[in-house]
Amino acid sequence: MRKLCFNIRLVVLFSCIPLGLFAQRGLVNMNRAFDFEFESKINQSDSNFHTAIKPYTNSSLSQGNISVEKELPSFFLNKIIDNSFSKKKGMFIVPLLSAFGTVQLQDKTELLTDYGAGAYLKGFIGEKFTFNGFYRYIGSNQPSYIDSSLFSQEVIASVGRATNPVAEILNVNHWEGSLLYDANKYFSFLLGKGKHFWGDGYRSLLLSDNAAPYPYFRIESTFWNVKYVNLYSWHNDFRTGSNRNKFTSSHFLSWNVTKEINLGLFETVVWQGSDTLHNRGFEVNYMNPVIFFRAPEYAMGSADNSLIGASVKFRIKKKNILYGQVIFDEFYLVEMKAGNKWWANKYGAQFGAKSYDCFGIKNLGLQSEFNFVRPFTYSHQTSLINYGHNNQSLAHPVGANYYELSNFIRYKKGKWYFEEQFNYLKYGQDTSSNNYGGDMFNSYLAREVDANHPNRDYGHTIGQGEGHVVLYNSLKASYSLMKETNLRVFAQFVYRLDNYNTISQPTSLFQIGISSLIWNEYKDY
Repeated sequence: MRKLCFNIRLVVLFSCIPLGLFAQRGLVNMNRAFDFEFESKINQSDSNFHTAIKPYTNSSLSQGNISVEKELPSFFLNKIIDNSFSKKKGMFIVPLLSAFGTVQLQDKTELLTDYGAGAYLKGFIGEKFTFNGFYRYIGSNQPSYIDSSLFSQEVIASVGRATNPVAEILNVNHWEGSLLYDANKYFSFLLGKGKHFWGDGYRSLLLSDNAAPYPYFRIESTFWNVKYVNLYSWHNDFRTGSNRNKFTSSHFLSWNVTKEINLGLFETVVWQGSDTLHNRGFEVNYMNPVIFFRAPEYAMGSADNSLIGASVKFRIKKKNILYGQVIFDEFYLVEMKAGNKWWANKYGAQFGAKSYDCFGIKNLGLQSEFNFVRPFTYSHQTSLINYGHNNQSLAHPVGANYYELSNFIRYKKGKWYFEEQFNYLKYGQDTSSNNYGGDMFNSYLAREVDANHPNRDYGHTIGQGEGHVVLYNSLKASYSLMKETNLRVFAQFVYRLDNYNTISQPTSLFQIGISSLIWNEYKDY
């Protein structure tokens, strides 16, 4: 298929109402455009900082002896904020617009459009309250491999659900916002709608910013070498045919054992807001901030969905990082030892390494990461209690039933930034009639297996179902026009090859445009 896409998206940000803002306040927006430089400074410092918990707050950075202004001069809007104004209250609003062009080559030629507009707002009240948020309206056509993907039905990847899912151009109202209360150096409270990311890798098997934004309340406690996070969040499910509520309550404990070693513990529980018997709402038993969830689950006779996991990070001579994660949805050691590939041994793991200033070249970074997740992980009897939101996974974009190797080369020179990315992905896709454990929104009760295991309990392997092997290669170059707003002109070339059955489907994308993003979008699968 030869396909010509022309997407228009212009992002311009400028201060229009500067009423004074204290720069060391509020959240650090998650965005790969400046994460590379920012995190290299954090990891090479001697601070007692917890890099696995994002988004960061400026107050936590300052407590870790990391200055946003000093360590990251390109941080969003630092230079256009006038600190000579009152630090007791203030606000600014900046407009958001977008424009870029994309040529996509496949079997046919088609002209597509992409547009967006909105505004960003940030301010503070007194010395402890900070608020920020943005809204943008998007009209977009996605690359064909995303349009046809089982894992992003009716949504624009990482942004939100389309208001008109059957139309040629998808429209999305994308907004995020938060109110931060820095009580003291030990406690902070964050209320809003947005995303979170727990881990040191490019992907996270525990909690990532892959899905659309969602309402949440976060309590962050810091003492000694430990940071402890309670996250209560509200999610939507529309796979069941209606927009129904479900909730999660999550804990993440990050412990800096030494300056070189960090350990993390993770747990979460998912439950549906209502069923045929009663309107359950938010379960107060899961509000206890320090307990493990299995005890109250069993006490309530609950069939809620619990997951546990762990993370680890090693720093070697400051510039080299080894990291990893494990996630357990369900696990039975007896079945594991038996080697029969029991369906309910649902787990995954991550192994990664990244380096900064490689080969003595300043601002040259390398990263390699391997992830795998077994079939049916994150799923449950119904999508109302799976680990997803708005038809997207809260972990990896693919969901489950995959192997993935991701590699990055990043280099920054003055105002120039270059990134080469290569992904190898092998996954098993569910078919229209059979559930092989790839789509976490399908019930695991309707599972299919090898003909040698007719009871459907054994014989499950990663990649089962319609096997796909995807090669994804991206080369991107950008030039900073205004470092204070991360406004850049860029060019990007993407080559994606999807091999399945006897079909080989290539896609070539060439994109050029101008942008200044304060969010992440994932289309590399």
